[in-house]
Amino acid sequence: MNIFGVGIPELLMVLLLAAIIFGPGRLPEFAGQFGRAVRELREYARDFRDEYLTDFEEIREEMVEVRLDLEATDQDIRRDIELTGEELRMAARDAEEATAEAVSAAGGEEPAEPPEAAAAGPPDAAMERRVNRRPR
Repeated sequence: MNIFGVGIPELLMVLLLAAIIFGPGRLPEFAGQFGRAVRELREYARDFRDEYLTDFEEIREEMVEVRLDLEATDQDIRRDIELTGEELRMAARDAEEATAEAVSAAGGEEPAEPPEAAAAGPPDAAMERRVNRRPR
């Protein structure tokens, strides 16, 4: 048996020296004081552990709640962005149709598409690039 690097022979030697120094009459008193000190130390350690584990558990629970709220908010924002993008695409289609109807009603031909609009791609492409660029 080896406790903290002290084996049985070393422990017996310490007990023998304690009996010689303090006398056999006071040895039980010192053993009792040592036992009470160990008991108090264990109680302090248990109280410390219980107190801080409870605090850490509360903090962890709050962190989980905040994370879930943030994830829900993120999903709501993404859904709103998708809906807004769809509304913009529908508005662009409606504007194109109205423009085409107005041009045909005026009896003219549709004007050529400006070069910058052709280079930009469809109207929702820029929005999709911005949404997809955001880190997840």
